[in-house]
Amino acid sequence: MTVTSPPFVTPIARRRKTASSGLWQRQDRMRNRIVIAVAGFAIAYLVIIGRLVAFGVMEPQHVDIFNDPNAGIATSRPDLVDRNFTADAPNRLWVADITYIPTWAGFLYLAVVLDAFSRRIVGWSMGTTLATRLVLDALNMALYTRRPASGLIHHSDRGSQYTSVEFGGRLKEAGLLPSMGSVADAYDNSMAESFVSTLKRELIHRHSWPNRQRARTAIFEYIEGFYNTRRRHSALGHLSPSDYEEARMGGGAVAQKQEVCESGAKPNPHSAQRSDVADRVACHDQKVGLLARDQRSNLFAEAEQVGGRRGAVA
Repeated sequence: MTVTSPPFVTPIARRRKTASSGLWQRQDRMRNRIVIAVAGFAIAYLVIIGRLVAFGVMEPQHVDIFNDPNAGIATSRPDLVDRNFTADAPNRLWVADITYIPTWAGFLYLAVVLDAFSRRIVGWSMGTTLATRLVLDALNMALYTRRPASGLIHHSDRGSQYTSVEFGGRLKEAGLLPSMGSVADAYDNSMAESFVSTLKRELIHRHSWPNRQRARTAIFEYIEGFYNTRRRHSALGHLSPSDYEEARMGGGAVAQKQEVCESGAKPNPHSAQRSDVADRVACHDQKVGLLARDQRSNLFAEAEQVGGRRGAVA
């Protein structure tokens, strides 16, 4: 992608630039230098370049920001996937992406980590900003719940969160191999983009939430109560991600250890059907420290308080 300095030229400046007299141009150049000297660093770089180009002081500059050899860490991570989103076992290839959920109170941002083997969401995080902490929390959740061995490929786009030094250091610390697609090419991260499209089509575009907390609860219930446990995929033989992993792995624990639920009982690995969504959500809450049920209780309490105030007013 090539960025060209925008011509920040007012109508009066255009007439002066096209004037035949060189005196106008000399006066405009002098005034332009004075404005830049007075403003100093308060003027953005592109604004300065645009003004200089507009008044003929310099030629337009073309800067290729994506192939810049000085771009650093963003260009040092190759594409190890090359659009081949297949894995013969869990924890071999993870794909990640970020999306946003509109609410009446503003946007809620969601970062997800998806296992390419079963298309299961193994890590996710929600926040009100697009800071690096958003993707770090999703990665840490995936690392905690799956316990992957070294050599796993983590694939994403070249967003600033994934190219940050902090995120790269966490990948290195966990023994994961960073992989990134090309810039502005959704096909290089199509599996993660496919989940985002499914989420928007089946949930986000069908609902409207008055605040971020209700959107958080809805997203949590969709991922852990439906997508991972019940939603069937044609690519998985019309099985859900959790059922596909159990069928392929013989009912063993994918996270390389038995999961202990809140009650202290271990799940039966030989059970033909483990469709109790409540038990799954309870286990997940304890593992990652999420308190979805408390959040629902708070929502109900808030609704009762609002109803009580309305009754008092009436």
